[in-house]
Amino acid sequence: MHSNYQATSATCLQQAVVPSDQLPQQSGHWALLFQRDFQLKLADTPTEKQQTYRLRHQVYCEELAFEPANPIGIESDTYDLRSLHYLLYHRQSQQPAGTMRTITCTNPTERLPVERYFRNKFTQSALQPSAFSAHTICEFSRLALASSFRRQHAAEGNAIQALSAPSHHRYLAAALYLAALEHTTLQGYQHAYAVMAPALARILIRVGLPFQQISTAIELNGLRAAYYLELESSLKNLCSDYQLLRQVLSTQLLSAGISKM
Repeated sequence: MHSNYQATSATCLQQAVVPSDQLPQQSGHWALLFQRDFQLKLADTPTEKQQTYRLRHQVYCEELAFEPANPIGIESDTYDLRSLHYLLYHRQSQQPAGTMRTITCTNPTERLPVERYFRNKFTQSALQPSAFSAHTICEFSRLALASSFRRQHAAEGNAIQALSAPSHHRYLAAALYLAALEHTTLQGYQHAYAVMAPALARILIRVGLPFQQISTAIELNGLRAAYYLELESSLKNLCSDYQLLRQVLSTQLLSAGISKM
C-alpha cells in the first residue's frame, strides 16, 4: 500500500520546531552541525536506488508491516520508475540515515497515487491534481528514517539515548521534505501533493510549509488526508532557521551535480 511514513516522522518534526531564541550562536547553529554530519544526495545510480529500496523495506515492511516483507529485502513499486529519489547519508558511518521520493508524471495519462486513494474524496476541486497540467504536478512520498537515527530522538525510545543524541539529528525528516521541495521547484514543478496524518501536516505548517488539506481523511495505515502545496511560494514562507538549512541542502546538491537550486 502506498503511504507516507508517519509512525515516527511526526515526532521527529515536532522536536525539530525550536524557537529561534533557544538556538545556539550562528557558528554552532544546528543547520551547520547538520552539514558537518550528513550528506544529501540525489539517488540516481543503481547502487543508490538499491540503498533507498532496502531502507524502505526495513522501515515499511520489517518494522511497521505497512507492506509485505520479501526475501530480497527490497521495497519498490511501479511509481519508482518515474520518481526522484533522495538519500541522506551519515558521514561518519557512511550509512543511509533517511530517504524520500518525489513521484512525477511523464505523460498526461499518468496519475499520482493521491488520485488513486482519494478519488471522489477531494473537497477542493480547484486544487486536486486533475486541475493542473500533468508536467507541473508531483507527490512527496515514502519518507523513511533508519531506526538507528529514529530511536535517538523518538519520544518512545530509550530516554538516556534520546537525551544524549545530538540535537541536530532531529531535523532529518524536515531536511528530506525541504530537499524534495527545493529540487522539484528547480525542475519546474509547481504543485505538490502528499498523503499524511493531520498532525504531521500541522507541524510542517509550523516550519513554514503551508500544506492545505484538500480531502476528507480516510483510514490508510492510520488516519490520512490528501494535502496540497504550491511550491514556489512555499519557499518564501520558511522560517529563518529553515532558510539556513535550505542553503545547506542547496550546497550539498550542487556539489552532487545539480546545476542550480
